[in-house]
Amino acid sequence: TSGYFNWVNSGNIDLSSYKSSSVYIGFVYKGSDSDGSTWEIDNIKIKELVADSMKILHQQINLEAITKLALDNNLSVVENALKTIITLPNKLAISIFKILVEKSNYTARPIIAEYLGKLGIKPCLPLLVELIQQDDFNVTLAVIKAIREIKHPLSYEITKNINTKRKHLLDIEKMVTLITLGHTEYWSRLEKLSHLSDNSVKLLAKLKMIKLATVSKIDILQ
Repeated sequence: TSGYFNWVNSGNIDLSSYKSSSVYIGFVYKGSDSDGSTWEIDNIKIKELVADSMKILHQQINLEAITKLALDNNLSVVENALKTIITLPNKLAISIFKILVEKSNYTARPIIAEYLGKLGIKPCLPLLVELIQQDDFNVTLAVIKAIREIKHPLSYEITKNINTKRKHLLDIEKMVTLITLGHTEYWSRLEKLSHLSDNSVKLLAKLKMIKLATVSKIDILQ
């Protein structure tokens, strides 16, 4: 402290390493007749932080339970767990998603991709790339849509390099994602897909073009 009787809070001091039934706590003054100061100590509290320890333990148990639910075979259970996970602090959520990407079954991976998109931060991108490597149509489709939600320069690079294996439905979603990320030069490719002979592909491409034109103010070419 500086000055005369300016109180200073010491903060909490961890004494857990001294925990024993035979420990005494005392205070030693160091000084002399020629070199010393007046000190006062007050408002001392010694307590065991049982409540805090139990709170941490409770959180750990909850996180383990959430992770376990997110690996369940029931997709409704998985989705409910994912809704909770994306409300957690980002670092914690990503650590759980890493486990899910590694251990989840194929049927759950499209939903995991969707919620990585909803989390919408850069660390989600490597996990989405890892999901793409599973080489499953539904997973790839979900990943392409999820990347659309993550506005980062890497999102464009990743999407551009996704191999759709000439599957038109994937091609359409890929073009939509690239355009949504600001690369309108892909508009002409999307338009070409709207002229294919496959009626379902043609219709989907046209619907996507109308939606993009409304949102992005892009003129539809007749």
